[in-house]
Amino acid sequence: MSRNANIGLSSCLALTLLACCGGLFVVGLSGLLLVPIISDSNPLPISTDFFTSDPTLEAPETELAGTFTTEARTPIPGRTPTPTPRADTLRPPGPTATPAPAASSDTLTALLAADIRPRDLRAIAEELTGDPNIPVTTGAAPADHPIGTVLEFTASNNDTNEMFTVQARLIYKTENAYFFAEEGLRVNEGDVRRLLDDFQAKTYPTNRKFFGSEWNPGVDGDPRLYILYVRGLGFGTLGYYSSEDQYTRQANPESNEKEMFYINADVTEPGDDIIASTLAHEFQHMIHWYQDRNEETWLNEGASMLAEVLNGYDPRGYAEDFVANPDLQLTTWPEDDTIPHYGAAMMFMTYFLDRFGEEATKALLAEPLNGMRAVDAVLAARGLTDPATGAPLTANDVFADWVIANYLNDARVADGRFVYSRLPNPPRPQPNDIFYSCPVETQTEKVSQFGADYYEFQCE
Repeated sequence: MSRNANIGLSSCLALTLLACCGGLFVVGLSGLLLVPIISDSNPLPISTDFFTSDPTLEAPETELAGTFTTEARTPIPGRTPTPTPRADTLRPPGPTATPAPAASSDTLTALLAADIRPRDLRAIAEELTGDPNIPVTTGAAPADHPIGTVLEFTASNNDTNEMFTVQARLIYKTENAYFFAEEGLRVNEGDVRRLLDDFQAKTYPTNRKFFGSEWNPGVDGDPRLYILYVRGLGFGTLGYYSSEDQYTRQANPESNEKEMFYINADVTEPGDDIIASTLAHEFQHMIHWYQDRNEETWLNEGASMLAEVLNGYDPRGYAEDFVANPDLQLTTWPEDDTIPHYGAAMMFMTYFLDRFGEEATKALLAEPLNGMRAVDAVLAARGLTDPATGAPLTANDVFADWVIANYLNDARVADGRFVYSRLPNPPRPQPNDIFYSCPVETQTEKVSQFGADYYEFQCE
């Protein structure tokens, strides 16, 4: 899928200290300064468990130092110990963050003030060609193709970035979808019927109710979506959606001029459940393109992972990859190794929905501002405050609470904010280090902006 992303920068690092179940946990965060003490407890790439792509810049890690002295500690195997800072409530010395360069605030101000227009291939083509009359739609009547119709499509290999054309035959259709399979592929028509009927009866209405409508009847005047089951998409891809198909060929010569999804026949069968979850994921991208074209990639992908959850699918494999190393930046999207980022974005969006509800989450997805700025805007517009302090809630506050919820997932703690309801028994991050004797000697390590490291203290 084609996406644009704005880059959010943050220059403030914080620590969350958590006393729970006889231990103390130190969590490295970014974007806030918060020290609660709580007692008593984009193409979808292939992961080891699931098949699940648009780069943004990743912010640098921030160095963090803490001062303790120690006699004994037990590190978690395979993990390098990272900072063990001490908070103000434990008395000086406290945590220190490497100061940002002097020019960073000016750069951030310029970025926030920039007018970043959505990527519009039609507007670009009109500007480059001097033709102000490139059509928005094909002007065609709804096709209503009969079963057996053969059409030519253009597709892309995401491993090589090469385009190719393919002939495909219509196998089955419903009120709102066609299923075309590459000529020469043998498919089980019963599996195709079950897949498409499930999409029509469950995924199509669920996504539209929660996320809004796709462009309909769209560029081709046809209310049906096209699903192309085809080989050659690349072995790192399960399926994808491309907004470039939603332009006429005068704007994009390689457009299929249809609202459509691509499913990789090299790695799936029509009866595989993962295809159904992928359609839920990619359909959200199609809707999001129509509703909010320049959303940051991480939030857009988080919404697509949330679509899987709302349709009853369990993207646990992505979550497991994330919690295996939670010190990654939530608000960025890399060119490769994206699977843990899918997991992080999914867990954040699911937590937001669980905590603030359906209407607030819909408002977040519809907010013109992007990323964490959108989170701030939605919280402010709804007048949401922290029940514990009475202070207005910010995106940084929510991020900090989410980091704690990932470890605790326990409604009994505090006011019940540290829990998931739509992710039963989500995987839990493990501490980088466990300390059995205090005080602990000084260590200096790094934590990513909008990332987290966990430490457990079981000092006698």
